[in-house]
Amino acid sequence: YRQQDHQGCFFISGKFQQYKRSIPYFAFVEAFNDFVDKLLFSDDETIQDFVDNFHAAIGDQGKVLTSVFPSLEMVVGEQPDVEKLMGVEAENRFKFVFLNFIDMVATPKRPLILFLDDLQWTDIVSLNILKALVLSRKKYVMVFLAYRDNEVDIHHPFHQMMEEIKTTQVSM
Repeated sequence: YRQQDHQGCFFISGKFQQYKRSIPYFAFVEAFNDFVDKLLFSDDETIQDFVDNFHAAIGDQGKVLTSVFPSLEMVVGEQPDVEKLMGVEAENRFKFVFLNFIDMVATPKRPLILFLDDLQWTDIVSLNILKALVLSRKKYVMVFLAYRDNEVDIHHPFHQMMEEIKTTQVSM
């Protein structure tokens, strides 16, 4: 984690793409590829600490993350297969494992700043994981979102998610 950004924070970013809406978690994949790239520039001790922390936090569910974030496998190695789940069960398992991963990555010494751009082109499962992240109120994580307001009306799923979050009194 030595390749940290401003004052010890990790800044990672991802951008949703108009013609890649069918790819779930697209901007998250970009952002965490950025994270892995920064991690790979760290010294061996730092990488080994990350791997140890990963296995302690994620256990035998690592494949849930590496199947969505393949570049992560360059650091943590090939992960054992997990039970195949479909639909809501698979999405819920991903949320659970992803939020544990965020807890492991974002620490007092190494806060995480996540910037996601072009949310007008996001997909529903990405919105669901974003909502879970924001509502989890994870410490040491700051999320910045950008979108073209002329392309997000009151019927757009992103607008609906933001309205729902407003009712929870999360700082916006």
